[in-house]
Amino acid sequence: ERALPLSDVTLWQIAINSLLNKCTPVFTHLLDVWSSKDASCAEKALQLLATWLRAVRISSHWLPGGDEAAPLRTLAAHVQQLLALVKLAPTAAVEVAQQLARWRLCDDVVA
Repeated sequence: ERALPLSDVTLWQIAINSLLNKCTPVFTHLLDVWSSKDASCAEKALQLLATWLRAVRISSHWLPGGDEAAPLRTLAAHVQQLLALVKLAPTAAVEVAQQLARWRLCDDVVA
């Protein structure tokens, strides 16, 4: 087991770019597929979404010139499915809301 070398900025940026590029398929899967499931599945989907949002938000600072708002636009495209999950598991939705509140560009993208 080896972690990414802390001194290799290029390698970090490649990893972050990969993470950002996977937002669309991951969000689509979590929101489209899991929104039709039960409350337990909705809770797991929202927990995964919150974790993913946190990782992307923190990582985007390492990618100068990147499109920080792209994951938010992807999420906005699935707002109905997100609301369906929130109705099924409102407690788990709190962490998603907290991650969105911490996102610097969230208000601009949502508006």
